[in-house]
Amino acid sequence: MKNVFKGPDSIKNYLNPNNHITPLLQLPANLNKYENEGIHIYAKLLQNLPLYNVKSIPAYNMISEKNENNKTIVESSSGNTAYSLCILGKVFGYNSMISYASEEVGEGKLDILRFFGSQVVINQEPICPNPNDENSSINIAKNLGKSKKYINFGQYENQKNPEGHYNYTGPQIYEQMEGNIDFYCSSLGTTGTFIGTSKYLKEKNPEIKSIGVVRKPNNPIPGPRTENLLNQIAFDRKSQLDYLQSVGTKRAYIQSLNLSRNGIIAGPSSGMILEGVFQFIKENYEKIQELKTKKGEINIVFICCDLPFLYIKDYFKYLDQELFPEIKNKHLIKSINTNNFDINIEIEVDTFFKKFFYEEKNKIWEAIKNDKEISTRQNILLIDIREKKYYQHFYIPNSKNIQINDLEKYIESDKNKEIYLICEYGGHSNEIAIKLKNRGYNCFSIKGGTIEWSKLNLPRIKNEICNF
Repeated sequence: MKNVFKGPDSIKNYLNPNNHITPLLQLPANLNKYENEGIHIYAKLLQNLPLYNVKSIPAYNMISEKNENNKTIVESSSGNTAYSLCILGKVFGYNSMISYASEEVGEGKLDILRFFGSQVVINQEPICPNPNDENSSINIAKNLGKSKKYINFGQYENQKNPEGHYNYTGPQIYEQMEGNIDFYCSSLGTTGTFIGTSKYLKEKNPEIKSIGVVRKPNNPIPGPRTENLLNQIAFDRKSQLDYLQSVGTKRAYIQSLNLSRNGIIAGPSSGMILEGVFQFIKENYEKIQELKTKKGEINIVFICCDLPFLYIKDYFKYLDQELFPEIKNKHLIKSINTNNFDINIEIEVDTFFKKFFYEEKNKIWEAIKNDKEISTRQNILLIDIREKKYYQHFYIPNSKNIQINDLEKYIESDKNKEIYLICEYGGHSNEIAIKLKNRGYNCFSIKGGTIEWSKLNLPRIKNEICNF
């Protein structure tokens, strides 16, 4: 096969995932410590598709079934689905693309969407929108899609999502492995990849078991959901799910780094899935050994679904600095932004606590319990930039809840004060603090955000029980 695409539909045919056989790669012993025990792990490299991501499969499957290309595509996505639909929309003749994105999305993703021509509308909601919330971007896009001007493909409930992987990913894996598969593993986000692939493999061989991987609560990893957030998804994952693993941010990024440094360029979601495989083997080691005794070897296939480049800054944020070589002669770099390199604007939660409050933790908790006034340093402003509804669940005493659009106006007369920003995880506040520092404000970000604050059980005022 010469892998050549000609004629008026050359690009359309090139982008069709069915015209590509993506590699299936056995991990060597340096990436799989169980390899020499006869437990083989294979990576299905879906990031090698023309659009470099797993979501391009359902995106193509959804868009190629429609013939309404005089409309504008509207979709709730700030990630690979929106990016894929944006490009495919152009190829299939749609007018334009509007992506509805969470306020928590990083600037890198927004820049990618704009680079490929999508208009972006920010909606106040968590990074994983709730399909049951009438104000979520999912339902905003769905309602717009009912008009003659727009079309909404609706990745969260469109059966063409899992069907794409039933038609493409499952058959390829089964043929490449010649049917010799014991376990299949994928992450759970919209669950399309997991359900479609698992369904095909189990129909071919009911003995194949499927492993789903979710992210741990309060652990940001782009794409997958937590177990609780999966309950908002309409697709029936439970009929295909045999094992469920949950993985934290750090382990996901470490595995992604290991894969990438050893020649398999894969992002944090891919790293999360591989870590899920390792956790599964460890937790079910005796059962796997029994199966291996019968078969002679064990074959596990996992999905590599993304690339790391969009998230490079996150690797340096979530992983230990010792993992990265230092820059020598950094002072010779021209036009360097010293705020990013030489000035540490992040402050540890416990350090800030001692700096902001006069009293010790137990005394402040007692004051909160008795509804007494709490004294804090007058030269410090603590600003919580979370959405108001999250702030109302709980907040730090004497903090102010100011939204991003109103922030600089609020602090413009306080350049002599130390200004500390806090968000949920610490990433968003860090980005905003850097910008304000560049504009002359004495601004800092609290590392780990309210999640870390809660983990340390530091004083906070709770209006109601927080279920997030």
